[in-house]
Amino acid sequence: MPTKIGIGPLKKAIQKFSQETSIGQKENLKKKYGLALSDKVFKDFDEAERKTARLLNESMNEEEEEGQLSVDVYQTEKEMIIIAPIAGVTTQDISMSITDDVISIQGKRNFTTAIPEENYYTKECFWGNFSRSIVLPEAVDATKVKATFKNGILKITIPKIEQIRTRIIKIAS
Repeated sequence: MPTKIGIGPLKKAIQKFSQETSIGQKENLKKKYGLALSDKVFKDFDEAERKTARLLNESMNEEEEEGQLSVDVYQTEKEMIIIAPIAGVTTQDISMSITDDVISIQGKRNFTTAIPEENYYTKECFWGNFSRSIVLPEAVDATKVKATFKNGILKITIPKIEQIRTRIIKIAS
């Protein structure tokens, strides 16, 4: 199942830090300067913080979140094998590309039912775009890749290329 990544968790962490920091800063200022600070100082402080948070939210909302596909990568004597469980998609929802040393898997899991956020008790499933690029640890033959998709499991088989490690070079006389 894809793991949710992206801006959402970062956004929440920044908002929490901002809230905790503003409360802590106000308390520290009150302790440091006593009651001499007027409410106007704190109102100005709050307004600046709200403007900063709004700009931060706007810039973060421009980027669409993307899930990272979970994979198992292993090898046999002759092949590299990648296994990726991808529930809720068809083969038409998945695309792949490969170079000599990197394979990329992209796709989209669609959710068609609109459920208001307040109706959720738990929301762990990721819906939307997902991808994963894997650097292949061995030399492979990218022209002979085979992929199957059965019961929600994507299996990619890539033949290894035997590389000559040391080569003896004869010197012509």
